[in-house]
Amino acid sequence: SAGARGPAGRGSPRRRIRQCAIASGHCAGDSCAGTGSASRTGSASGFGVRAASGRRTCARAAPGRIAREYTARECAARECAARAARHGSGPPPVSRMKKGLTALPKQPATWLAMLGPAGFSPVAPATAGSALIVAIGWFTPVPSLPIALALLALGTVIAVWAAGEAEKELGHDAGPITIDEAIGQSITLLFCPHRIGAFIAAFALFRLFDIWKPPIADKAQQLPGGLGIVADDVVAGIVALIVLQALLWAQSYFGLAIL
Repeated sequence: SAGARGPAGRGSPRRRIRQCAIASGHCAGDSCAGTGSASRTGSASGFGVRAASGRRTCARAAPGRIAREYTARECAARECAARAARHGSGPPPVSRMKKGLTALPKQPATWLAMLGPAGFSPVAPATAGSALIVAIGWFTPVPSLPIALALLALGTVIAVWAAGEAEKELGHDAGPITIDEAIGQSITLLFCPHRIGAFIAAFALFRLFDIWKPPIADKAQQLPGGLGIVADDVVAGIVALIVLQALLWAQSYFGLAIL
């Protein structure tokens, strides 16, 4: 009846809405209420759970209708982000994790992980970070191989730490974090001859394998913290290095002068 619906339950009662379960103010993953009465009880940010046809999905609750469905994990994450935006605590809002920066970083480690201006690029910050490293490599004197490997090892350790600290502020593997591209691109540039064609090929190959990740790189990305952020770029850099050196060898073998 109309009286049974109440102000918060306008519309058809066949849509069952329950509030998402949030544990201790943090995202609760798939933890959502299951079944319940045919009424609407929205949370403070307007997200609720729809339990129908045996599926557990979350929906954006609006008076009299459901604007969009979300999975239980998305619903919990959005609820958590909304709370963090209101109270200034908890994980960073979804907009900062997925769509880039909306405010200046607060931690020095975050600035380092962003490679300064590269992380502020509104389009493809990872590509901007790789291009920055290629430019630095072009104008920097080439060190001996032992020194280059030592610097690369030290840089990898610093990158893992900085990326791990930055993800606390920006979210895991957020777009502005580009120090991982610095490591991967540096690996690709090892043994690269100082020719413009070779440097362009090194840049293009690393971007290719960083975007289209080999299976082992995809698994490496699942490692926790900064290790997972950097590891997949290390794999992409190694694969790009092997392909580049194979192309250079083939070019020399067939007497070509392309790269």
